[in-house]
Amino acid sequence: AEEGKEIIPGIAEAIQKVIDTKFQDEVDFSNEQSDFASLANTAVDAIVKGFNFRLGKCLQIMAKINWGQWEQVGDQSEYVTQINSMLSQYAPMVCKMLGDKYHLYFCNRLAQTCIPLYEEAIFKCRRVNTLGAQQLALDSHALKSVFLSVPNLRGDKISERRTRAFRRIVDREMGKVVAIVKTLASPLDCLIATFKTLMPKGQESTHSETLTKVLYLKGLAKKEMQALVDSYNANVEPKEHVALDTKADSKFKRIFKFGSS
Repeated sequence: AEEGKEIIPGIAEAIQKVIDTKFQDEVDFSNEQSDFASLANTAVDAIVKGFNFRLGKCLQIMAKINWGQWEQVGDQSEYVTQINSMLSQYAPMVCKMLGDKYHLYFCNRLAQTCIPLYEEAIFKCRRVNTLGAQQLALDSHALKSVFLSVPNLRGDKISERRTRAFRRIVDREMGKVVAIVKTLASPLDCLIATFKTLMPKGQESTHSETLTKVLYLKGLAKKEMQALVDSYNANVEPKEHVALDTKADSKFKRIFKFGSS
């Protein structure tokens, strides 16, 4: 598809050279060129879905860890090593097959889809204690480095100028993850301040649900959660308020499998 898109202008030019002058302006393959470009994007998206599936397998290791009983912060977790190995094994093959434009498109789509899956996996951990959150913060830093290395996995060094958009995507998506795990690691007296300071700007519409998930993930008593929610609500617009006594709250209780006290 990529090659087809590139050779179409040459085909049009060749036809224009051999036909009558009055018909030259009617030689227009712009629709076909657009179709090839769309097909290339679709193909890359399909490849990225394969990486999403493999990432999900790695994150199953993460889900089996008892983060609520974590006792010591150490080296990066095994699931991070597995993700790094998976990307190092398969991404170079894909990157080498793609031209520069679609290589960067692949990298962008990989970051846009894989990092949110990691965020979702954190909220599937049921409960995370302070040391567990600190370990997740270390793991998140390691994973950010892993993703930032993807553009160079095909073997040639790519300039920072050309990967600027990719780095912005990684910074934005991992910024939310880091904000979540650092909020989880925060003492209760500064949890809300940490959350509001670190959560990425421009995503305020999702903050209330994210905060609710964080509070349940910490395993707090209902009174503790309500006090933190009141503190948060006092400093945001009414449309962004968090409410614990809602159907959504019941959903979170089912997700994290523990009730309030």
